Amino acid sequence: FEPEPYNCTVLNRPAWINSNKKIKFALGTDSVGASLYTNGIYTEGSETIELDTFDFAEYVLQNINSGDYNILKIDIEGSEYEVLRHLIMSGTACMFSEIDIEFHALYSNETSHYWVTETALSWFLESCGVY
Repeated sequence: FEPEPYNCTVLNRPAWINSNKKIKFALGTDSVGASLYTNGIYTEGSETIELDTFDFAEYVLQNINSGDYNILKIDIEGSEYEVLRHLIMSGTACMFSEIDIEFHALYSNETSHYWVTETALSWFLESCGVY
């Protein structure tokens, strides 16, 4: 909850690695969760929808001042691995002072191999001052 509306921006499109790409999201069963992956513990056999994306690294470059104390909270239902890789490769991950992430590797067989990424990511980001 953000009590001051000017402190946040709500974008009604999913963050991704490029703009205007359509990606499918599986809607969770019983109104629980959503995911890029249709075989997750909450999304197996569920309905899917297509959404237009925006390039999150581009958004960061256009809207974030790297000299500020910037905090990024990521809970993007399976998209975090691709988006984080894009932020790191573009150099925009280092524009944040803190990055808090909800990972989803263990929720799907399709993402279980990312568990190693979760383990090493904080060590990697510390090298550019992100905690």
